[in-house]
Amino acid sequence: MTTPGKAQSKMVRLSERTHARVMQLSTEEFPGTTADEVIQRLLDEHWQVAAIAAAARYREEHPEKHAEDMAEAGLWHAAAAPVDADDVA
Repeated sequence: MTTPGKAQSKMVRLSERTHARVMQLSTEEFPGTTADEVIQRLLDEHWQVAAIAAAARYREEHPEKHAEDMAEAGLWHAAAAPVDADDVA
């Protein structure tokens, strides 16, 4: 039975070297974090790097489509912009 709102724990085998590196990051880069939090941050950073790389590949491989996407995004951005009451006729 699990406690509501409480994450279940799983054991993961790490080499002594990897454990030491995670704990070093916990101390030096992310003070006050647990090993779990360090690993989660590293996974999040990895996802961000992968997403940025995928977007760059798309931009390089499909420049015309990327330009169309950016133009459409600009239209949506303009449509979502707040309206200044002084600008309304």
